[in-house]
Amino acid sequence: MGTTAARLPGLSRRRHLLASALAVVIVIVAGGAQHAFAEGGPSVQVTAPAAGSTLSGVVSVAATATSDVGINRVEFKYFDGATHSFYDLGTDTTAPYTTCFDTTKVPNTAPLDATVYATAYDSTGQSTMVGNGVTVSNSIEGSGEPTSGDSLQPCNLSLRLGAGTSKTVPATLHFDRLPAKADILLAIDTTASMSAAITDAKTDADALISQIQDQIPGARFALADFRDYDDGAVNNSLGAPGDYPWRLDTDFTDNSSTIPCSTGGGTTPLSPIACGLSHLVAAGGDDLPEAYNRAFYQAYSDPGLHWDPGASRFMIVLGDALPHDAALSSGFPAGVCPNTPPTDPGSAFGAYPAVGPLTTLSVLGGLRDSHTNLSFVTYNVGFIGAQVPGCQAAIAGFTGGSQVTHGSDTSALRTQITNLVNAAASHIEHIDLNVTSTARPAGAGEVVPAEWISLKACPSFEGECAPVTGPATAPADFALQETVSPPQGAALGSYRFRVTAVADGSERATQEVLVTVTNQGVSAVTMSADETTIPAGLKNVPLGSIPAARLAVLSPDPSSTGPAGSTGTAGSILT
Repeated sequence: MGTTAARLPGLSRRRHLLASALAVVIVIVAGGAQHAFAEGGPSVQVTAPAAGSTLSGVVSVAATATSDVGINRVEFKYFDGATHSFYDLGTDTTAPYTTCFDTTKVPNTAPLDATVYATAYDSTGQSTMVGNGVTVSNSIEGSGEPTSGDSLQPCNLSLRLGAGTSKTVPATLHFDRLPAKADILLAIDTTASMSAAITDAKTDADALISQIQDQIPGARFALADFRDYDDGAVNNSLGAPGDYPWRLDTDFTDNSSTIPCSTGGGTTPLSPIACGLSHLVAAGGDDLPEAYNRAFYQAYSDPGLHWDPGASRFMIVLGDALPHDAALSSGFPAGVCPNTPPTDPGSAFGAYPAVGPLTTLSVLGGLRDSHTNLSFVTYNVGFIGAQVPGCQAAIAGFTGGSQVTHGSDTSALRTQITNLVNAAASHIEHIDLNVTSTARPAGAGEVVPAEWISLKACPSFEGECAPVTGPATAPADFALQETVSPPQGAALGSYRFRVTAVADGSERATQEVLVTVTNQGVSAVTMSADETTIPAGLKNVPLGSIPAARLAVLSPDPSSTGPAGSTGTAGSILT
């Protein structure tokens, strides 16, 4: 089973609507009913949620699809009639076609003013799209943030268990190729040799952001630039007069609006990122290494950068140099990186305090600990020498990122950065499955979620199960065993939990669990025979426990001390 997803903003949404209008199938959904009109093409039906349903929390979405030539995939979408917004819920390539829909991420709707769609594509490319009218109603209304094709199925799990018993059920965790949300920091080396990069960035800025948001609808962008430390002299071991080791130009923004931007004596309406780029000028630098380590450090330390805690984090550096590090070569395979003294001093500058010497490995560790993936676009290879691209690639690889040389092909800068983000987004270094308690019966004691629910990955039916930790390359699927165990002494009543799949610090999928603790003594019964010569059936059974109406149809056991049909307390029957 596999899924892909992204909200359809702007151009992508228009393309989707045009494709729907030109398809061989026209679909009408009204009054909570499902209607489809087709001339050929596959057959598809949304089986969950039912037409006319009111949805809340995390719900299962399912469809059936058939075709004489075979089904290639089924795509699921949600349409909000009030905002005319489409949200992708995922694509499944294997029957049964299912996904999960976290309705808490979208706004509440008027009755039947929303639709859950399924579009089936057959192996020839023909498609059929059908939908069920639904209503979304949550106690806390969603803001309309992008949905995700990631899922933890079953989306909802409900069990009735006795205290001290347990139940294990199969589950599936799926990570889509790309996350629904991402924060992307563009950091540009603006020393004297980097004027071409600044020009490229200015030219491609808005197109770059649109291109990435077409694939990651919740992408936001920030802009920073850096040179080196100004130590007041020319031809010294650090920077030139007027240099700075870090400057935050624009905090994170979705770049969807324009702002008045000062441009040489006047103002021009520009997007926030384009405005920030318009003020960049290439100058200074002095020596060959630059303040890359300070830039890496500030990426996870600058209080002016407001990273979204629920988004995947990326730092893309445009540069042609290496960090100041007297022992740089020792941190990577022999011959990959040269030593570049002196080590970054971490000196105070502007409003930023001194932080002490910054080695490359220490700041890369900080990036990795903050789940920030670093990648490079390398400029001026003919000028800077052959070691810089390879060393930048090794530095990026420490965090799971990669490097590309600008000018190595005909790709525009926006395409190279988009490819870097896509490649980085598919790499998942660490996975956590977190369980939280969301409700418990009145009077119940403290609930420790980890004592109630555990999930482990089981690579095969007979393989050993282990916690899910990563790394992984998305799209990825994990076959899980989910065990629910109300502890001995748990109070009777209903307990609710939420299981959250987190990849590199970003929430990717959720599952709602309802556990009703009852006074039953067991959760399952296993029967076995202790004498191999006894025929299949029950040897000794208290006949008084069998309803009298059933005794007449049971075959008597000749050796029984109480004939079949008696109402005594001893006897046996044959089955």
